[in-house]
Amino acid sequence: MPPKQTRRHYRGRTVDVSYDVRRCIHAANCVRGLPQTFNRQHMPWIEPDRAPPADVAEVVMRCPSGALRFERKDAGLPEPIPSSNTVTLVLDGPLYVRGELKIVSPQGKLLHQDTRISLCRCGASNNKPFCDNSHIASGFKSGKPRVGSRGDAGLGGSLQITPIENGPYQLLGQVEVVDAEQGVVFRGKMIRLCRCGASGEMPFCDNSHLHNGFESRTW
Repeated sequence: MPPKQTRRHYRGRTVDVSYDVRRCIHAANCVRGLPQTFNRQHMPWIEPDRAPPADVAEVVMRCPSGALRFERKDAGLPEPIPSSNTVTLVLDGPLYVRGELKIVSPQGKLLHQDTRISLCRCGASNNKPFCDNSHIASGFKSGKPRVGSRGDAGLGGSLQITPIENGPYQLLGQVEVVDAEQGVVFRGKMIRLCRCGASGEMPFCDNSHLHNGFESRTW
């Protein structure tokens, strides 16, 4: 079953903002980008009317975890679906995924849809498959990523993400995996990415989960 909803709503005249505390990984893009609207020193900490709605929407879309969302109440456009699917490798941290994303169970049941998510890859999150910053306390080290296939992935479309029980993430659909230093380390239409934190071929799964006792249900 999907996790209990923990999303809180902050209403404005022209734009509403919602926030899921369990998805937040404190990247702080919102606080740096629009401190008059996102201010941890105030209650409520989100005040949508303190900035133009277009600015609020733009900053919300910088949130890598999807903890923040917006809903325009004027003539402004909703958040667009990205034209391509990308997985960004965070050094010693999670997987930032953007695109037309669908998380599905191993049985094919749709569990979650989004355009921005942050996936755990240290194996220690208490909010799997999402990152909850457990990699910081666990001392997770991602190492230098191995370069895999870099074929033609085409353009966009739906990316299906299946967290295999007690195993890796299986991604089906056109996707690029990107590292800050090495650029594109994978481009293709099917890949399995480690989520137990122990692979010797990061970010790819090497079946280490079969030997290290990694356990995880779909959620």
